[in-house]
Amino acid sequence: MADEDFKREIVGDIVIEKVKLSRATVKEAQEFKDRLFSDSISGFNKIIVDLTECTFVDSSMIGAMVVMLKRISQKGGELRLVIPEAEAFQVFTVTGLFRAFNIFRSVEDALKDF
Repeated sequence: MADEDFKREIVGDIVIEKVKLSRATVKEAQEFKDRLFSDSISGFNKIIVDLTECTFVDSSMIGAMVVMLKRISQKGGELRLVIPEAEAFQVFTVTGLFRAFNIFRSVEDALKDF
C-alpha cells in the first residue's frame, strides 16, 4: 500500500477520494478507512468515493464504505459512489447495497447531484 493507491481532491465543500486500485481488498481497506476518518476531512459533510479504476471491490472495502455512510449520515452529510463499470457494480446489486448508496457513473454526475 502506498499513497499512490489513493488520491484526494477537494472541490469547494466536497471531498473526492479516488481509489487508484484495480482490486480494492482487505489489505487496502484499513488505509482507506484511515483516510476517510482522518481529521483532515472531518469538517466535510459531502464525500465522493471514486471507484472508476476498480474492477473488483471486496467485502472489507464495502464494509469501510458502509461505516463511512453511517458516520456521515449521522452528521447530516452525504456520500456518493462513482462506479462506471458494471462488473464492480455487480457486488452492490447482489448484496442489495445499491439501495443504500447513491451510485453514479461519473464524478461529474456525482458532483452535480450535490
